[in-house]
Amino acid sequence: PRWETGEQTRPAEIFTEAFLLETKYTGESAAEKLSRLREKLKELDADAIAVSKLDNIAWLFNIRSGDIENNPVVISYAFVSKEEAVLFTESGRIPACVRDDLAKEGVSIRGYEEIYSFLESTGSKLQVLCDKEELNGELAALIENNAALTAVPGEDPIPLMKACKNKTENENTHSAYLKDGCALAEFYGWLFEELDKGTPLTEYDCVEKLAECRKAQPLNRGDSFTPIIAYRENAAMMHYAPKPGVSKQLDKSHMLLIDSGGQYLEGTTDITRTFALGEINETERFDFTLTLKGSIALMEAVFKYGASGKQLDALCREYFWREGLDYRCGTGHGVGFMLNVHEGPQGFGSPVKLEEGMVLTVEPGVYREGEHGIRTENVVGVVKGDDTEYGQMMKFENFTLVPIDVNCLDIAMLTDHEIKWLNDYHAKVWEKVSPLVSERAKNWLYRYTRPVSR
Repeated sequence: PRWETGEQTRPAEIFTEAFLLETKYTGESAAEKLSRLREKLKELDADAIAVSKLDNIAWLFNIRSGDIENNPVVISYAFVSKEEAVLFTESGRIPACVRDDLAKEGVSIRGYEEIYSFLESTGSKLQVLCDKEELNGELAALIENNAALTAVPGEDPIPLMKACKNKTENENTHSAYLKDGCALAEFYGWLFEELDKGTPLTEYDCVEKLAECRKAQPLNRGDSFTPIIAYRENAAMMHYAPKPGVSKQLDKSHMLLIDSGGQYLEGTTDITRTFALGEINETERFDFTLTLKGSIALMEAVFKYGASGKQLDALCREYFWREGLDYRCGTGHGVGFMLNVHEGPQGFGSPVKLEEGMVLTVEPGVYREGEHGIRTENVVGVVKGDDTEYGQMMKFENFTLVPIDVNCLDIAMLTDHEIKWLNDYHAKVWEKVSPLVSERAKNWLYRYTRPVSR
């Protein structure tokens, strides 16, 4: 009854077995999160909240599943008041051990569709927070039309709570990116060896091999999004994804862009690298170096607490604007923790102030239609810098551990500071990743983490 089909048939929901993400990964139990949420509701003069966004629910209850490809959320609704916390989902997919653990955390389970009758029939006099940017329209209408409930307009506190990763999540995220660095080293070691042997390869062959390399890593739960693996002019399409049988053949020339990520129990990864497969032209070299300069400028930023990502965006784009260039996408988005690879409210196009613990991508690029696309993406976390007489300074720490192709650089375009940053970064990648990978991957790492100089 709630689906406007026209000539289309509503796809069936897929309810896979749910599991709890342990506190050794999350750093905070569901009961602790519920307690914090109730305190925030009190500050907003609300008694309760209905939740329909799946990543908000998954985070709040520390519950995950495979209902939606690449996004380990649980198809569900939730309702939290002072007295109760209810998860509405297909109960048959909740193992008894998960049900028992949730009960200990103060969470009860009801059927997925019961959220509607629950809201329609409740006689409790409750002030229910309604953020129409976060709550679906029908649930908001049910709350507004129930005489026992009073809709309280306000901002749902869960997205900001979720965005600020705690110390445990931060430490685990470093572990996830180390595993991902190992997976990428194994992949690129294989790729360049096969190209040297003359093995015919397509973009889609790389999709399959990269998935294999990630799955070999401990605690991996698949991809965090459909990989973008684009050769030459295909890379100018920012969200191009190759398909079996129709993807481009690779040659030992020009550039290959790979934007991909993994889901690990320790966190969600997102990484883009552009590598030369052979000779590149001067325009490609210029664009690659320019992209790196913009990336370094933003990753090295120091800013006063209270600044937003939107205010910092120009630190990166300035390098492109000087050359009459720009990119028609955001400089970076928030990243979830073993959740959606795109997470708000933080981002470099967002007016939301950057808080300690937020995780964001830094991914500028140059896209020349019919020629090439270049993107370099690292993921960073917001941390405290110096506490000065002018206020608390903030900065970024880097999570990503994958080399940047030094063969694509015009060294004359780089400052001494940028060269030092690159050499220090590659020394760290070598130190962290090389002891954990195969000999082939180690040999590849050695070639691509060598110091550069003028």
